[in-house]
Amino acid sequence: MGKEKSMEYRANIRMTEDLYNSINYWADKKGVKVTDYIRDALLLQIKRDNKDYDLPSLEAHRLNQIIDTLEAVSANMSCLQDIVQSNFVNLMAVAHGTNYLMD
Repeated sequence: MGKEKSMEYRANIRMTEDLYNSINYWADKKGVKVTDYIRDALLLQIKRDNKDYDLPSLEAHRLNQIIDTLEAVSANMSCLQDIVQSNFVNLMAVAHGTNYLMD
């Protein structure tokens, strides 16, 4: 039994000169034909549209968790700094004797 060959179809597309130059550049950089590069790009976009893509690695997921935690700690630290500064201003006002309760 021989290997069956799938049908191939041709599609003509129009693009800007910048896009054409970019496709040529990346195809050349990867060492593939322009048609293969375009075909791979289209297949990749179809996979994205079908939500058929690899999830981030565990390391990337853990790094994202750490970044989120660090951002939360930074926000909490900022709030704490505001509270401490406000309390010192109040303490200095009491020590200076300009408090309305001292009258």
